[in-house]
Amino acid sequence: MPKQKAINKGGRPTKYTEDYPDKVYVFIDKCKKEDIIPFKVDLCVDMGLNEEDISKYSKRYPRFNKAIQMLNKESERALLQKGLHRKVDPNFARFILAANYGYVETSKTINEGKNEPVVIRLDMSGGYVPPISSNAPNRLIDKDKQHN
Repeated sequence: MPKQKAINKGGRPTKYTEDYPDKVYVFIDKCKKEDIIPFKVDLCVDMGLNEEDISKYSKRYPRFNKAIQMLNKESERALLQKGLHRKVDPNFARFILAANYGYVETSKTINEGKNEPVVIRLDMSGGYVPPISSNAPNRLIDKDKQHN
């Protein structure tokens, strides 16, 4: 199929062609067959584009945007699967998922004891207790003697 130039209304001619979305899908399929993670940076090398071009074309061409979203989802899925099955380093997978896909580690604090809520009360009426780390007990500083 010959390359077809996209319609550009003035300005510098675009490198975008109507077959770019199809090329993204072909790239995704190729990565699945080769059992590699389809990263956007590899797509850029494969298509001769840069990240700025991908971003610009995604905003301008809905069909291309859909293909890039599919690439991102496939990359996320591959990272999860390969990380879980230890086909890639789980720490690497966790880092990439956190950096690119918003994954965060969660922690849970369990209050063991009498099953009563913990209440923290702050009383600043007597003065300011400076945050000094020492073994000595904190002493109150009189409000009138505080400095800014």
